[in-house]
Amino acid sequence: MSSSILTFSVIFLTVIAAHPTPGAHEDHVARGSGLLGRWYHEADHPSLQLFKRQATTYPPVGATPDPTQMPQAWIQALAALEAAGSIPNIPQTVNGSYPSGVDGTSSAICNSVFECKGPTDIWNAPDGMLGVSFDDGPTPFSPRLYDFLKSQNQKATHFFIGTAIKNNPTVFSQAYNNGDEIGCHTWSHPAMTSLTNSQIVAEIGWTQQIISDMTGGIVPRFWRPPTGDSDNRVRAIASGMFGLIQVDWNQDPDDWTVGLGKITQAGIEQLIAGYVNGPKSPGLIILEHETYNETVNAFIDSYPLMKSKGWDTRSIGNLFGESWYQNSILVTPGQGGAGGQGGAGGQGGQNGQPGQPGQPGQPGSSGSSGNGGSGGQAGQPGQPGQGGAGGAGGQGGQNGQPGQPGQPGQAGTAGTATAESASAATTVTTAKKSAGQVRYDAAGLLFKGLLAAPFIALAHMITLV
Repeated sequence: MSSSILTFSVIFLTVIAAHPTPGAHEDHVARGSGLLGRWYHEADHPSLQLFKRQATTYPPVGATPDPTQMPQAWIQALAALEAAGSIPNIPQTVNGSYPSGVDGTSSAICNSVFECKGPTDIWNAPDGMLGVSFDDGPTPFSPRLYDFLKSQNQKATHFFIGTAIKNNPTVFSQAYNNGDEIGCHTWSHPAMTSLTNSQIVAEIGWTQQIISDMTGGIVPRFWRPPTGDSDNRVRAIASGMFGLIQVDWNQDPDDWTVGLGKITQAGIEQLIAGYVNGPKSPGLIILEHETYNETVNAFIDSYPLMKSKGWDTRSIGNLFGESWYQNSILVTPGQGGAGGQGGAGGQGGQNGQPGQPGQPGQPGSSGSSGNGGSGGQAGQPGQPGQGGAGGAGGQGGQNGQPGQPGQPGQAGTAGTATAESASAATTVTTAKKSAGQVRYDAAGLLFKGLLAAPFIALAHMITLV
């Protein structure tokens, strides 16, 4: 990497470190659903300057990735963070413990295992809301969960493990194609505070890389450290280098221990019922897993109670009206295009003879579904007499998809039995266009080959690379 590019990396990291992110519950305000629309990168986005898509060889399954095999861009970016003093000098843990004299509960260390909350961590949902999220997928048990979520039109956040994505690519694609939110849960699910700085980069970086590669370039905005093990050193790397926001939880039924025989499905459901029947302030973020048939069943069986008790169930990003991905653009679906203008009326017939046919209607205008849906079809030629009315506008496409064609124009009226000409009456349906609500969050995800360069829409379309 040239010195100019490295300088650019440092500048970009500084910008990312200064980028405001949601903090704990009291710092958040719910602002609507925040559904993801089309995403793209601007042509001058920093990641496109640094990283070009290439064939990716992923680390092997079953171990923390070898930091020496990381892309050089990651290594240099980490070195820049360390040189800038942006990463606290906190010792690694061994078997969950810091060296003697190091207090993991102190504000200087702030290990979230001890429920120490970092200033940008998410622990609670807004009042009355319940964050639906699952860890450790995708697994062979996941498809039934995804089918259920889709049947309920319920969006959820899946904190995926990189090696699980590598092992279950089709299942991963089902979650993504269902429109669920994808989050990062590291490559091999280690205790993050036990790792070196380089190992932390490798764990997060390769997970972001495979998610990006599998989806055509999305970059998750949220991550959850395995077992909640994170401290200020881990946070500094996750946020400063990858732009990630840490998501924790405020209720834990220990559903994953069903695989150890320590709890039953009924026991999980009983605990969830206790949370759901409790106070609505703060809102709930329940730690749940998609790793066993029983954990999937426990959520499916508990979901009706969540709804009957009036909980507003949302994905993590939607709890706060935030973009799910760091390279996303939020778009409000547009209305249909205007109908085609009616054809001009035909010439009145002489002495009761039929009038001439009306002229063809004009094409309808395009819808405004983010990047323009297709307009209405041209109105049909009017019959003798006045021109047909314009066709109704097509329904706007969702999130930038083409709108449906408009309806054909109405037939013209019959000519009068006089020598007078019928007037060329036309009716035009006014186009109703919703201005797209746009949010664009650039983030410094320094992966070689992370993102392609999708192009901005031209002539009412988006081309994605």
